[in-house]
Amino acid sequence: MNELPFRHVAIVVFGASGDLAKKMTYPALFSLMANNMLPKDRTHFIGAARSKYKMEDFHKKISSGIKQSSDQQVLSKFLEKCPYISLSAYDDGPSYQRLDSEIAKLESQSTGSGKNLRVYYIALPPSVFGDVSENLRKYAWHKEGINRIIVEKPYGKDYQSAKVLSNKLASLFTEEEVFRIDHYLGKDSVKSVLPLRFGANPFLSSTWSREHVQYVTVNFKEAFGAEGRGGYFDEFGIIRDVMQNHLMQWIILAGMERPNSLSVKDIHQAKLKFINDCRPVRPSDVIIGQYTASSKDPNKKAYKDDETVKKDSKASTFATAVLYIDNDRWRDVPFVIRCGKALDETRAELTLHYKTPPDSLFPSESGRTGTTFTIRDHPEKSHVLTATTKKPGRGFTVLNAPLSIDFSNPKYTDSYVPTAYEVLIYDAVRGDHTWFVPREEAEEAWRVWDDAIKNSESRNPLKYEYGSEGPKEEKDLLKQLGVEFETGEGRTVDVAKVIGDGGRVQTFAKEP
Repeated sequence: MNELPFRHVAIVVFGASGDLAKKMTYPALFSLMANNMLPKDRTHFIGAARSKYKMEDFHKKISSGIKQSSDQQVLSKFLEKCPYISLSAYDDGPSYQRLDSEIAKLESQSTGSGKNLRVYYIALPPSVFGDVSENLRKYAWHKEGINRIIVEKPYGKDYQSAKVLSNKLASLFTEEEVFRIDHYLGKDSVKSVLPLRFGANPFLSSTWSREHVQYVTVNFKEAFGAEGRGGYFDEFGIIRDVMQNHLMQWIILAGMERPNSLSVKDIHQAKLKFINDCRPVRPSDVIIGQYTASSKDPNKKAYKDDETVKKDSKASTFATAVLYIDNDRWRDVPFVIRCGKALDETRAELTLHYKTPPDSLFPSESGRTGTTFTIRDHPEKSHVLTATTKKPGRGFTVLNAPLSIDFSNPKYTDSYVPTAYEVLIYDAVRGDHTWFVPREEAEEAWRVWDDAIKNSESRNPLKYEYGSEGPKEEKDLLKQLGVEFETGEGRTVDVAKVIGDGGRVQTFAKEP
């Protein structure tokens, strides 16, 4: 580990009593400390929320999200560095004065050298963000140290609210002090798009365009529902929760032009250029759904059966949308994005589906070769190229065979592989903005989705059963586009028959 040049590091987690803090934030902070990424003797992790907790109860809560296999002695030392401050209200000035006093006391006990660093991690609803930001700046901003603020999504609810939030941040902090976090930008599966496209892989980079790609799919499926998060989903819905941010970041990296360099500025400029080329998603190109109870498992309740959900809720728990890019590389290529909860499996992958070359000896009826390239984050982290080849045996049957790299293989990984949240929190501590979302990008991403989101909120979502593939009506949209979500991994294309024609072999491919 490179020694961090700070006298003391204070990471303050707002929303420390929430689900995200328990499942993601505190486990990430624990792992960073356990793996010596942060100085153990001069780093503290201060929780802040409105909930009333005794210290032992708060420690019990955050411990429940940390792997049970963790070293108990290391865990005990970590918890010693996790004080908790109960805020009377998010707009209560004296609460922030108490927070400032607690941090200052910890800083005074540090024996390190350099300046003190305070990182404020804000995992709260946008409705209270203004109050928190103003009070932090007024009462808990270190006058002589270094201050940074991490903003957790959702970054506003639409284009206008995002601009209002941006203006509020700009009135209080410099852009260098603000880190807008999207944990998908911390994922290796998402970042790997850059070396795949712009590294020494000419067989990929030369075919990464509309000349060769028929369409692109992003498939994000969760086998569990919105249990316990119904109140959040009622306000935001699946498009805001996943599609407009997480999945859009994956698409941006997969679709943008080559940046001039790997500098923060050049990467951010290339991303913004791609967003500006995106055509606003048409409401007619969006399917939304909401899950009903399972007919097979009585424990899998309908979305509206959740006690945190309004009984007349129109919130979407499933969406499929079509995005088009108005530039020379991707014009007329549909990017088809599916995301949903309570589906038949858990899966996250981006796939390029290739065209059949016009002079192919093995054409398919659909116009596709069956050749695909998939970057998969779940159920395993892998890259899979399906290539058309001959099936061993008599006759001449062709199949699509996967050529894959599975990154669970120890030879591809280090002994310590940090999670996305670990990567991004550590980057924020170091002051590296590369994998965070700058202001203009955060605003412009809403422009692409605003019409589709607002239209979906006025519609009744289609129904689909918990554990199913989603609304049946989705198939009509996919059929119109000529799109399949399957990667073709392991499918037999079945070249039907081989006949002689004046000494030339002809083949006729027919997909099952």
